[in-house]
Amino acid sequence: MKLLKYIAVIICCLSVSVSSFAGQFLPRAASTQLMLSDPAMKDITDEFSYAVQHSPQLLRDPQIMQYIQSLGAKLAKHASAGDTSMTFFVIGEPTINAFAGPGGYIGINSGLVLATSSESELASVLAHEIAHIDQKHYLSGLQMAKSQRIPMIASTVAALALSVINPALGSGVLAATMTSLYQSSINFTRANEKVADRVGIKILHDAGYDPASMIGFFQKVQQTSRYYYTQHIPPYLRTHPLDRERIADALNRLDQYPAQTYANSIDYQLFKERIRVQTEKNPNDLIPYYKDKLSQQKEDVALLYGYTLVLLEIREHAQALRQMQQLVEQHPNKMNLQTTLIDIYLANGQTELGLTRLHELTHIYPDNYPLLYQYINALVKYGQPQQAREILQQAVYKYPEDPDLWEKLARAQAADKHEAEAYFSRGQALLLQGNAGYALNQFKQALKLAQGNRLLTAKITSRIAKIESGNSS
Repeated sequence: MKLLKYIAVIICCLSVSVSSFAGQFLPRAASTQLMLSDPAMKDITDEFSYAVQHSPQLLRDPQIMQYIQSLGAKLAKHASAGDTSMTFFVIGEPTINAFAGPGGYIGINSGLVLATSSESELASVLAHEIAHIDQKHYLSGLQMAKSQRIPMIASTVAALALSVINPALGSGVLAATMTSLYQSSINFTRANEKVADRVGIKILHDAGYDPASMIGFFQKVQQTSRYYYTQHIPPYLRTHPLDRERIADALNRLDQYPAQTYANSIDYQLFKERIRVQTEKNPNDLIPYYKDKLSQQKEDVALLYGYTLVLLEIREHAQALRQMQQLVEQHPNKMNLQTTLIDIYLANGQTELGLTRLHELTHIYPDNYPLLYQYINALVKYGQPQQAREILQQAVYKYPEDPDLWEKLARAQAADKHEAEAYFSRGQALLLQGNAGYALNQFKQALKLAQGNRLLTAKITSRIAKIESGNSS
């Protein structure tokens, strides 16, 4: 196993390089040029991308994906590089953790989301990880390892990265060890943490969030851990060491920002409850939770939304329908509520009503990604592959970097007897997932079937040429 083969080597590398590098930073432009021109960097990014896309813990719900990507992009544009191409995602893990990976990937665990009590707290975690990427801490960590002449560093670090987002790959002890080692290449120096705090606090302020929320959240995580400084320390504190000096430094920086009141967005509250329900193994266990909360806050929209999602999960369709219809009447412009109401229609056997409503809403809101995704799924599920194919062809034009849409298009094309196009779309999906080898096989099969279709043949030939030349981007 690749990971076990090189784990001892990477332990030695990181134990030496992190301690020797404390307080030092490579020049940003130089380190970026050096690492990005190295084929190993592309290998790392491709393997990490593939690991993210294939992780069973990845929450693929379009509403969850849209919210976290929107929040992350809003913050990222206020970093010094203004890079809004970063990819943000949520891992369905109850532990409190977050991490920055190669290629601008930033992941947070569902347990961390549920531990936040405000949108600013959630934004503070993302801002901190954005700061690590903005300051090139990951690239610097890899450069240190490279300077130690570690063999196959790309594969090794990518394997460590995979262990972070898919702990099921190893035993609990091994997974925890690999997680710590991977994060060491990014931010296991307190100097890096202070820089990420400083940059992250500014990002928060500039994006309109509470800059004090960052240290506030870190302290909250620290205080809620009974076994701090033992082997039971939360993963987030292991990978983001917090000490008095760091807290004092961050608090001093807050003095330059005026105190003010920050409101929670309804989107954050709905996002949080959706994650709560989706990551609960036994939805029935949430019934007492929501009933207790609603007894104190009867009109809370997010709690009512979460409770309705539980009712849908346990197939109490009639009660869920009544509850969601009331919420939609009160908040007709919240698409999260509209799409959930449609989910209830479809689950309740009201297929025609659900499809009609989806058709109407997609024409009113053609750029709403979760709504589009829901409509496509419904068309495929209820036996309308031709219409699904037509909509999907428009969707991949709008979202050409979305492998899931390409995969769905491939299935719709296959169901509608468009074999060459199906192989091409499947190849596109695999290519976006970082699997160029399998993608090449799909494109070659598509080329055999595309005889007579000059436009498709040209597209396929172009993809094959790029892969075979080593440029699959």
